Amino acid sequence: MLEGEARAVMAELVQVTGRPMVHDLRATFDAINYVTRYGIEWRACRWTSRRTRPYTPSSCGGPRRGLPERLAGRLRGRLRIMAGRGELPTAGCIDSQTVKAAETVGAAACGYDAGKKIKGQERHIAVDTLGLLLCVTVTAASVQDRDGAYPLLARLREKFSTIALVWADGGYAGRLLTWARDVLHLTVTIVKRSDDVRGFVVLPRRWVAERSFAWLTRYRRLVRVYERKPEHHEALIWWATVHQMTRRLTRELAGQPPPGRWADPPPLADLFSPDRRGKVLELLAAQPWRAWKAAELAAILGIENVNSAWAKAGARIGGHTSTQWNAGARIRRSEIRPGDLIFFAHDPTRPATIHHVGIAVDATRMVHAPSTGSTVRISTWAGAPYRERRFIGAVRPSA
Repeated sequence: MLEGEARAVMAELVQVTGRPMVHDLRATFDAINYVTRYGIEWRACRWTSRRTRPYTPSSCGGPRRGLPERLAGRLRGRLRIMAGRGELPTAGCIDSQTVKAAETVGAAACGYDAGKKIKGQERHIAVDTLGLLLCVTVTAASVQDRDGAYPLLARLREKFSTIALVWADGGYAGRLLTWARDVLHLTVTIVKRSDDVRGFVVLPRRWVAERSFAWLTRYRRLVRVYERKPEHHEALIWWATVHQMTRRLTRELAGQPPPGRWADPPPLADLFSPDRRGKVLELLAAQPWRAWKAAELAAILGIENVNSAWAKAGARIGGHTSTQWNAGARIRRSEIRPGDLIFFAHDPTRPATIHHVGIAVDATRMVHAPSTGSTVRISTWAGAPYRERRFIGAVRPSA
């Protein structure tokens, strides 16, 4: 957590009458972030010692104190300024999300969402155009989106007098728009989905709130509602927001680029092999977890297909297993080296039943595609019962 914002907010707790504070607030904040991020119980956290036990994530952020909300406000202002925006937002987006409730949540705080068929609670959030949280309210899942937006917009107007425009989906249409315009002097614009569009489509403005929900559900404690009171769950949402903003602001101050998504592959390793066959093996060995397609390897190596790598290296192995079986000299299993072809047959005594071939990475692993059209991967064949029963031999292609 950033020292400046943390100490500014903690100073409000320290300046009280009575005996001096004996609990370590920084250790308490770290424990709260750990509980929110990984979803463990408060008593199971290794920081919950005699220094931090009087505090819990809900008691530090309840409606009476509002500690994480004030901390998020300071961080939000700095993030907006660094993004070239004003410190106070002028527009936002609202949306809701239904979450299942655990058995610890009482019946009075729960409801049933008939549309999503979920029993639990519903989060109503308001975010700015950057996706930073502005307001949040938690209600029973049986509350309609339009009804839950009344207290949300009222709280939004109370906190931010600069906001004049709010985007929402079709579930908020109706009398809410008139009430917001006449009472709150707030324009609510409905972003509708076109009836002619099928499948997943990113809707303008609305996707910002959906992304904010995705950020929140990365925190395991927020995947399901465990708190007995809605205001305690709101406090945990604010703690998750503080953690997000802190990490984001730390990267901005350090000049680091935003982290890449999990789907983005890492940069390719340097390939030092003189021939294309060796480059294929180096590439697959450098990233064994990645499932390569033959077309991807061909594009990286600048070849028409993977088989042509051996052709350009001087070996003619053909495109069929029967041709590849006769493309070189037979070698014993103990003589297998990287690049040799390993064959498997339904009947190991009959070469005519060969049905699968792989390229040896070492004596126990091979590069292969498990089936036609599937991705290329590295698998261990030595010791695998299925492969051992069907191993028929190995061939070293010759020029």
